[in-house]
Amino acid sequence: MTLSISDVAAASGLRPSALRYYEEAGLITPAGRRGGRRIYRPDVLSRLALAALAQEVGFTVPEIAALLGGHANNKERWREMAERKLGEIDLQMERLQAMKRLLRAAAACECSGVDACEVIEAAAERRRSAGGR
Repeated sequence: MTLSISDVAAASGLRPSALRYYEEAGLITPAGRRGGRRIYRPDVLSRLALAALAQEVGFTVPEIAALLGGHANNKERWREMAERKLGEIDLQMERLQAMKRLLRAAAACECSGVDACEVIEAAAERRRSAGGR
């Protein structure tokens, strides 16, 4: 049994254009063509579900292609990529916490305006000192 691109789109909730993009990116591969149209094996749906889950936890399409490349069940590759992503998330969380602290301090500041705010100026000075990072 094979599925048309329309069948896969309906079952996965993705547009056919997204499926073609995923094909270009190496996430999925059609089983062939029938009447000039792409056809897929039913297992493409589980691959798409895995890709959706990976996107949900922050993986990019190229990262998902690397994850699914070759042997999709490569535990070592998954573990390595998950650890790397966890590190990225930790850094993002640190940045978000710093942003939150700055916003709270700026909101509580009793200066005369944004261009005269000592909190904002101190943050800008830290940024300049850190080399604009």
